[in-house]
Amino acid sequence: MDVMISAEGPVDVEVVRDGVTPAVVWSALGVSAGRQETPEDAAATGCRWEPTITIDVPAEWSSGYYIVRVRAAGTLACASFAALPDLGAAVDVLLVLSTATWAAYNDWGGPNLYEGAHRVSFDRPWARGFLDRPEDPAGRQVAIAQSTDLDRDPDLLSGVTCFASVGHDEYWSWNMRDAVEGFVQRGGNALFLSGNTAFWQVRFEADHRQMVSYKYAAPWVDPLRDGPDRHLTTAMWSDPIVERPEQQLTGVSFTRGGYTRFGASTPGATGGYAVERSDHWVFGGTGLRYGDQLGAEVGVVGYEADGCDLSLSDGLLVPTGADGAPVDMTVLATAPAHLWSSTPAGSDLPPFVGQPLDVPGDLEYVSLRMLGDMSPEHTARFASGRAVLAIHEATDRGTTFTTGCTDWAHGLDPVVDPKVSRVTANLLDRLASAGRHRAPGSS
Repeated sequence: MDVMISAEGPVDVEVVRDGVTPAVVWSALGVSAGRQETPEDAAATGCRWEPTITIDVPAEWSSGYYIVRVRAAGTLACASFAALPDLGAAVDVLLVLSTATWAAYNDWGGPNLYEGAHRVSFDRPWARGFLDRPEDPAGRQVAIAQSTDLDRDPDLLSGVTCFASVGHDEYWSWNMRDAVEGFVQRGGNALFLSGNTAFWQVRFEADHRQMVSYKYAAPWVDPLRDGPDRHLTTAMWSDPIVERPEQQLTGVSFTRGGYTRFGASTPGATGGYAVERSDHWVFGGTGLRYGDQLGAEVGVVGYEADGCDLSLSDGLLVPTGADGAPVDMTVLATAPAHLWSSTPAGSDLPPFVGQPLDVPGDLEYVSLRMLGDMSPEHTARFASGRAVLAIHEATDRGTTFTTGCTDWAHGLDPVVDPKVSRVTANLLDRLASAGRHRAPGSS
């Protein structure tokens, strides 16, 4: 593995296998390094630096998340990589890091997808803060992969019991969708401890070293929009041009959720979920009852949230199925959410977004693309969203669970909020036990 470094003078390099107890697995002191120029187009095409040092990755390094730390003149810079499990080996949990989403937000060396770029490179450092994590994490053995691994290898999930997505997993490719949906259809389990999940389609190019996304402009400017591969247009998965709503994968969608406790979206919400079905095994050992709050102590329902079209049945919320969500999915808990609007009267957009008022906000954009216009009648259908905590259990496939929010991981402190930790443990104990729930035909 080549490591490219730009620094003045000698540097110290170490590789750390991250986890509950991080361990240094390789190091080298006083490595000769020099300053390397960053191309103006680095954000799109990469740094194109010369290798500074080559690290031989031994086969005995177990699958996991590795951080490369480079220290020079009192400063610290970090990179990371994932060591994959052996193909077909029995794996309880495969956590696929949301590296496609990281790349979308990474502004190192130039603009990201939120600043006008349509192509971003993986061959550059992550901006500061991307590799930070909370102290004292909960301990659970997992194997690790990345978004591009899931796209590249259709057999990556062979032998896996449970696929896991955590945090903010917004950008997915067609192959990624195929891999996980096929896995669940074969009996594998999927945990989406995440929100705003699979909202945008992306394409990987240059041997998976670049990612393409035209986002909001995709239906008008993506080169594939009018051709035989129009389904690969980098638009919303729920857009008619793609016609593959993410509800078919996760059961929920950002189009039916939105923001919560962020900007002007539900600023006074509790940050917790109101429990619907307290007798479900997911809530076992929590002591929760109908109407109780889950996660309000730390605000697990925060930032971006996913929901589905709902109705009442005997006083309890159920999916209507009108948006593609499974009608037999069980709604466990909900919280209010709201798509930002850019209408001149009472705009919800915070000043840092920089979106002019004559450009549709999320609410207007979703209405335009999914219903054909931005009329008050149509925007009203998406204006009042919900974060939905839900599970889909079926006899002819695996189980899919979703937290429907990006901030679930903030509650994984058993001292501060033991109920969120207990729910997560219940899910892992039930859905990630090797040999009991593995997809038929897996090793």
